Amino acid sequence: MRLKIPNILLLLALLAHLVRWIGIRFLDSAAILQSTPLHFLFLALLLLITAYKDRKMLMWMAAAVLLSLLALWAGAAGGGLLYGPVMGVQIEETPVMPGLYLMVVLAGICSVPALSTLPVWQKLLGAAVLATAFAWLLAPAAIRLEYWTWNAGKTPPFYYAVSALLALIAAGVWSALRVRPNHFAVSLLLLEVVFLALMRL
Repeated sequence: MRLKIPNILLLLALLAHLVRWIGIRFLDSAAILQSTPLHFLFLALLLLITAYKDRKMLMWMAAAVLLSLLALWAGAAGGGLLYGPVMGVQIEETPVMPGLYLMVVLAGICSVPALSTLPVWQKLLGAAVLATAFAWLLAPAAIRLEYWTWNAGKTPPFYYAVSALLALIAAGVWSALRVRPNHFAVSLLLLEVVFLALMRL
């Protein structure tokens, strides 16, 4: 039986996460940590391959990257967030590649409520709740992965507020463009959730 392209891409994403988890968790590999920007880029490219024929999805992805970069800048400017060198190239103390990662995560977060027949306001609220939950899961894992540290030494409420607001706006753009749910993005989100949960152990 021949595998379809989305299934092949999902297997590649699964393999990338497995290698990353083993390298960090058991081998304490600095090379794996330093390859974090490439990992972010790889996930974004996989999503792009599944969506390259969907003009509305492509428009949303471009908007989501810009929104994510703005959120990353806000974290550094007003949230006391110090980004680690593993995050790659920075512009005005704002790393660029994580913008792609957040776009991928947001695509999954926006797709989940979009699969339902709920009113738009409930879908927006659902996206904000999912983003807050993901931010909670990411926070301690991000420090272990050397993504960032906090000036105050602990995660401030500002971090969760920005996460919820980012998802709310991203979901609003998703709804305005009438983007169809992307099942591959949901799969990537689930992979990230499992990976981050394992990194918290």
